[in-house]
Amino acid sequence: MSDPQYFDHPVLDHLVETVMQLGSELWTTRRRLEVLEKALADAGTLPEDAVELYLPSAEELKEEAARRDEFVRRVYAGFARGGEVQEAPPEP
Repeated sequence: MSDPQYFDHPVLDHLVETVMQLGSELWTTRRRLEVLEKALADAGTLPEDAVELYLPSAEELKEEAARRDEFVRRVYAGFARGGEVQEAPPEP
């Protein structure tokens, strides 16, 4: 089954898809962060500057880079398709 096409050129559809995916990712991340910060503050388990002072290990940096690369691949998949309309990438 092909993705529906709404604009004259499929690239515009892919651009809109990308913007919508970014909005979804951002909202989900912001909401989860708000909940986490509230839960930690309510429990009194994390000093206010703990996140800013945290230094990740080399292994954590490597794992973060892999997650970032997958995020970029998934979010920007529409640009990689060129002019063809294909099935959307799977959700996380």
